[in-house]
Amino acid sequence: VRTLVFIISSVLGGLITFGIFPNAPVFGLEPDLVLIFSLCCVLLDETPVPVIYTSVITVFADIFYTGGIGTYTVPYVAVLLAAMWIFKGRQKDRLIVPSAVCAAAFLIKELLSAFTVFLGGRTFDFFSVFVSRTLLETLINSVLMLGIYQIYYIIFEKRSVKINRMNSYVEKPRYEGAKGSIYKRSGK
Repeated sequence: VRTLVFIISSVLGGLITFGIFPNAPVFGLEPDLVLIFSLCCVLLDETPVPVIYTSVITVFADIFYTGGIGTYTVPYVAVLLAAMWIFKGRQKDRLIVPSAVCAAAFLIKELLSAFTVFLGGRTFDFFSVFVSRTLLETLINSVLMLGIYQIYYIIFEKRSVKINRMNSYVEKPRYEGAKGSIYKRSGK
């Protein structure tokens, strides 16, 4: 189930973020669904697997839109790995943490993207772009993250595979204390 969620998230996020929003922005803004979907998967799954799927999608975006590899891939992978590393094994709420992580991740990703564009030899007015688009898109992305994270939370909680402490995947037992279960029997 989780692999299907990762694949659908990566492909759908990539198509919408890199294909639709640049040609038809919403009120002049382009929400970053690749980052939102990937952050949801990284925060809930706590493995590098969503980062791998995201890197594949962003490599395709680099090839099709920039001609080189790194303009999209490096900022996304850096931000997602940092989020995974910082929040692995920590207790997270369902409202404040996802929105705050999304806002910080989007701002850092935009700064890294601006730096890679600058290294590529292009110049632009960073301050006007930052004030006119990036701050508003940060707010929009944080609000979208609130709703989308709730959906992902439900999907990840209802899946048939749970993670034990060794990070290996085992089937969820039918009842507590099933034979071969990682769960301990109650005192009955």
